[in-house]
Amino acid sequence: WLTSVIGCSHDSQEISVAVTGQTLETYKLPIVILIATYGDQIDENHDPIAVFDEFTHALVEHLPSYKANIYSSRIIFDCGEENYNAASKVQRRLEQREQLLDMIRCFTNAIPFINKPIPTKWYFMATLLHSHEEGVKKIMTTFEINEIVIKYGLYEDSNIEANIEEELIDMLLYLHDIGEILFCRQRSSNDVVVTDIEWIIKIFRALIILDGNKTVTKASSLEDYSMAATTVKLTKMVLDNALNDFDLTKYESDCILLIMEYYNIICEIKTADPENRTSRQFYVPYLIRPNVILENNEDEHVSDCLYIGFKESDIAYIPDGIFYCLLAACMKEWNNPYIKLYYKCAKYFVEDGDFYTIIKKEESCISLRYSYQILNEYEEVEVKAAIRDQYPQWVIKEKLQFIIRDRMPKFVEKCNHRFDSSSLDDWGMKRTDEAIGDLPPTKKAVNFGKCFDIIAMRLHIEDLCRFGINLGLEFKQVEEIKISNSKSYDQVAKVLDLWHQKLGSKADIYRIMEILHHIDKVAKAE
Repeated sequence: WLTSVIGCSHDSQEISVAVTGQTLETYKLPIVILIATYGDQIDENHDPIAVFDEFTHALVEHLPSYKANIYSSRIIFDCGEENYNAASKVQRRLEQREQLLDMIRCFTNAIPFINKPIPTKWYFMATLLHSHEEGVKKIMTTFEINEIVIKYGLYEDSNIEANIEEELIDMLLYLHDIGEILFCRQRSSNDVVVTDIEWIIKIFRALIILDGNKTVTKASSLEDYSMAATTVKLTKMVLDNALNDFDLTKYESDCILLIMEYYNIICEIKTADPENRTSRQFYVPYLIRPNVILENNEDEHVSDCLYIGFKESDIAYIPDGIFYCLLAACMKEWNNPYIKLYYKCAKYFVEDGDFYTIIKKEESCISLRYSYQILNEYEEVEVKAAIRDQYPQWVIKEKLQFIIRDRMPKFVEKCNHRFDSSSLDDWGMKRTDEAIGDLPPTKKAVNFGKCFDIIAMRLHIEDLCRFGINLGLEFKQVEEIKISNSKSYDQVAKVLDLWHQKLGSKADIYRIMEILHHIDKVAKAE
């Protein structure tokens, strides 16, 4: 949880804070304030504050890189049932509440963000989106939001034709960051805004919790629920049944599934008949139970491990949410009915090579192995050749880095791989691969000029703004290029050159491929 909270923040700024009655200390954003509660019997031989201090010390010792993000309040709320409403206990809780609020104020007032001027109309927009005004719905597109903004006069007249898109996106991102809305930004006309956060969370819970008589008894087929519990595959019927209590329109139901796929909560299983919508199935990694463990067959060859991830001093534990995102991303890469999910582990069948790729979550890294049925010598050579040609390890590493870049940006540069020397030969790799580390041999020498030329000839001008913003350029930079260059080819080439200059030696052509896939330009990426 700590890794998720600290890692997902884009801000690593340091602030100096003097909490009431204490000396000035330096902390890093985001700040996690530790408090404690107790309701059970406490051993009389142990001082609760001493136990709290011991816990804090052990936590910081185990996660040293988070030391500057953690503050111990040393506040312990007595929530025991015995004499809960006694006047002395109530008074003590109120005093502790005030102490905690004082601590929060001290940290809050030191954050530069608090003193940054925010347009008043953005706050008005938050109130409006939580209201029952005409046109406001629980799920809206950015086009519908734009209509609301215009209707209530939240744009300056001079901006109506100019920077509407930029201003709207800035406002929605701000409201998303402070938790007022969920902005599912796919950077297309399909961008979705959820205006009721509690409502969407209840729906997510209903969709991924299968235990309990209420849900099961409503199912028209208990067989589907039995399958979900053992294979983590949900049929569309199970999902529809879970949504019945929410009285959703078909559009809202479809949007919910799109949002869950976007955030890698679910992944639809490809079938031989994509037009058959009634037999749709979805993988839901969050349903995997601890007792579902991978067991290798005796007639399988299993390779040695490669490791992708972090040093323990940087990240001691990769969050489960990141791992589930990786599982879903790999499902989209190797999507077929032969995927097998286990607790903190998955086995993907690579049809082109006739082998399995095995991904397992360790503490601070992901371990990779491959396996295949023991065949005759000739077929075994073919399988190993396919592994060398397809480089599944690099596919997985790029997907993990993409997820880390999106979910835990401050740690992306520290995500690397550690190859056990005995495993290199098993994966058809050389010692130079271990030393160079970032890309397989087939990806070393990249002719940026040639690649840029291909993209500039094929990328449509209407996609340039989305493409440039995904590359990390500012909206104004892309607009200036569009104004100063008349030809489509020149505009795209200028955007690519600007991106290349910005990153220098860190520029990666495979990042461009990821973005082209992301904005649905798969053919151009290929």
